[in-house]
Amino acid sequence: MLVAILLPGLVFAAVRSGLRGYLLDDVTPGTRVAQALLAGVVFDLFYVIALGPQLVNRVGTPDFQNPREVALIVAVLGVITPAAVAYLLFGRPFHWKFYIVPIATSRYSRTPSAWDFKLPHAGGAFVRIHLPDGSLIGGWCGSNSFVSTYPHSRDIYLESQWELSPSGEFKDKMPNTGGVWTSVPDGAIITFTKTTTTEEPNNGRPQAV
Repeated sequence: MLVAILLPGLVFAAVRSGLRGYLLDDVTPGTRVAQALLAGVVFDLFYVIALGPQLVNRVGTPDFQNPREVALIVAVLGVITPAAVAYLLFGRPFHWKFYIVPIATSRYSRTPSAWDFKLPHAGGAFVRIHLPDGSLIGGWCGSNSFVSTYPHSRDIYLESQWELSPSGEFKDKMPNTGGVWTSVPDGAIITFTKTTTTEEPNNGRPQAV
């Protein structure tokens, strides 16, 4: 019974987190267990409605003389079906959105922070980082760049580093650059400069939009 209740919910939650990304609920153990339990109960209710007493008899008194049948039931109902449902709801390109008319408007956002909202979609721009110690780091944020997201600490990898003037203006691409990585502590300021194209200029001062 423990496997029948928890397994579908745990698989659903794991696939959902992998596709959607991790939110606060996904790193709180008590909340994860409660959500997995709830999802497992929902899956089991649908299984009983769809398959009826025959499924209850099979699960309640499994025939261990035929272990393949038991393994097949567990694999289909406990792993494959919850994973497929999670993929259909949260995967790409088959991302379904359900629009429900709200009775009351909530101001709560499930996005953990502005960093998680903006930085993963900041590609195709020059990024200038003002660190709390006064130093400047700048570079091109393109398709080969990477930023961390919740629950990991903030850091960013820019695929190429650019020389900055004392005032913070982009000058030239640094020779033989392999990119630059930095952690982003509290107090840092990050600015973005969009260009006329989505391709990184090879040299010279970037042309802003």
